[in-house]
Amino acid sequence: MKISKKGFTLMEILIAIAIVGILAAVVMVSMQSYGKKARSSRATAQLSGILPNMVSCWGNGGSISNPDGNGGENVCSIGSGYGQWPGLTGALANYSYESTYLFTNDSNWFFIVRSDGSHDNVTICCNSTMNSCENIGDASAACDQSTTW
Repeated sequence: MKISKKGFTLMEILIAIAIVGILAAVVMVSMQSYGKKARSSRATAQLSGILPNMVSCWGNGGSISNPDGNGGENVCSIGSGYGQWPGLTGALANYSYESTYLFTNDSNWFFIVRSDGSHDNVTICCNSTMNSCENIGDASAACDQSTTW
C-alpha cells in the first residue's frame, strides 16, 4: 500500500512563520534609518534655501533675526522680502533651532538646528565657512563659524 503525504506538518508551518517573522523584524529596523535620513535631509534642504536670502540681506545693510523655531519670522530686519525662517514642524517636529547662533556679518556667522534626540539625534550646522548647511552628526556634535565637513 502506498501512503502519499499531503499538506504540511505543524512543525514545518511554525518554522516558516518564525523565518518570516525574523525577516520582517530585520526590514523594520532598516527602514527606521531611512526615515531618519529623510527628515534630516529635508531639514537641511529647507535651511540651505534661506542662505542666499541672508547674504542678500547683509548686502543691503540689514541684519539677520534670531529664529525661535516656530517659523514665520522674517530672516532680515529690513522686511519680509528676504524670506522667513522655516518652521520646523510636521515631519520635522523633532527639530528645533539651537540657542547658539551668531550673526555678526556676512563673512562670520553660524547657526545650529538639532533634533530633540528622541528619534533622530542629529545636528545640522549652517555656517559662513562652508556657506551652506550640513548634517554633521549626532546631537552632541560641535558647530561654529570654522566647522568644516
